[in-house]
Amino acid sequence: MAMAMAPGVFEYTEDMQNGLKLIALLIDVGTPLLRTTFDKEVLKVNTGGLEDLLLKKKSQLKGFYDDQKKKLYPSATRAADSSDDFDITLLCNLLTKLCGMRLPPKPKPGDTWDNTTEAWIKRLQLFRNGVYGHIPSTTLSETEFDKQWDELTEILEGLGGDQDTISQRKTQPISRDKAQVYLQKFEELNRQAINEITDAVDAKGEEVKEEIGNATEAILTRMEELSINSQARDAETPFMDAFPRHMETFVGREDVFGDIDACLEENKTCLIKGLGGIGKTSLAIEYGHRRAERYTEPKVWER
Repeated sequence: MAMAMAPGVFEYTEDMQNGLKLIALLIDVGTPLLRTTFDKEVLKVNTGGLEDLLLKKKSQLKGFYDDQKKKLYPSATRAADSSDDFDITLLCNLLTKLCGMRLPPKPKPGDTWDNTTEAWIKRLQLFRNGVYGHIPSTTLSETEFDKQWDELTEILEGLGGDQDTISQRKTQPISRDKAQVYLQKFEELNRQAINEITDAVDAKGEEVKEEIGNATEAILTRMEELSINSQARDAETPFMDAFPRHMETFVGREDVFGDIDACLEENKTCLIKGLGGIGKTSLAIEYGHRRAERYTEPKVWER
């Protein structure tokens, strides 16, 4: 059961300590580490600093919520000159959209092959979105707490966090007043995470719809081309091109062809009968080719 705060009501118990310690570690240690990284990246992109960069990129920055825009641009002519008021969500967005940092798709804490700053930032982001979303529980066991603490510790150390400072926080109790502050910040982070996921799903949905539309259009175009080509072939192909191949040598009674001619003079069809394997099909094919040489108007015949 997740910890939530109704307006004016906050029930705080000792068994909430483990979840709150993880929240505090992420906010108090993770945010400053990410902020330090962001400030360095800003100077790499623009030596004039954050305010100058934000003003230059104002028209290009898209996808920020109103509360985030107010932090970035306090007024129509001003921009933030410090990242002190930026939380984890905003810092991650700015690193990619403002500084051009490319985060990998989904590195995991145990992937030792990728120790880049980008990979550790992505792990922090995923920890917040995934495991962290289930932290505020009244029954977070010691085993689960230790597992999640170790995972977050690895990420924070990867971003330059001090091991001793992190370890000390594991045994430090959290007062009721601080707990309420952390939970308020946590709920805001969760809201932002949900918004991010929703936006990503919506964007992917639009992308899929566009791909389906393009694929459908391509299929219909191809079907139309095939139909046109088929009609052209039907119009241009002589009747006998669809007839069975003419045999080079015919062995049989030549007088039979005269009998068929006589039959077709008085009838629209001619039935050729005989035992299986006697050569009815071969006779019909041969007669068809011979007749085509003499007449352009086709006849219907049966064997």
